[in-house]
Amino acid sequence: MALFTELDIFVPAYELSTLCAIYTGSMPKNHRSMLGLTLLENCQWSIKCLRLANSARGAERLRHIEDLREAISMIEFSLRQCVDRRLKLITRAQYAAAIKAAGEFGKKATGWKKQTENALVAPSSRR
Repeated sequence: MALFTELDIFVPAYELSTLCAIYTGSMPKNHRSMLGLTLLENCQWSIKCLRLANSARGAERLRHIEDLREAISMIEFSLRQCVDRRLKLITRAQYAAAIKAAGEFGKKATGWKKQTENALVAPSSRR
């Protein structure tokens, strides 16, 4: 088992988390303490789910991957709120960069989920 920081999925996860931290730092204080904090907590939760999924096996891994995908969708929703024309907490360019990283992160999580599901269905060749 590789360290979770060495997995391919960690690259977009780290990029997304870093972008969200940068964007949160430039938010007005009243939004930073609510929306920004939620965004960062979901980023941290996604990294935690990634770590737990890497160390788990079988159905438990699948559960952690589902939690990971939920965290990614919550991050995407928070980013959408941040770019809303009424709030304008981040620019469209910032939103595009973060959504690109979130999309890549989500695709890799979905692929990992499918691979795990297939491994659960297929008979084990190891003895």
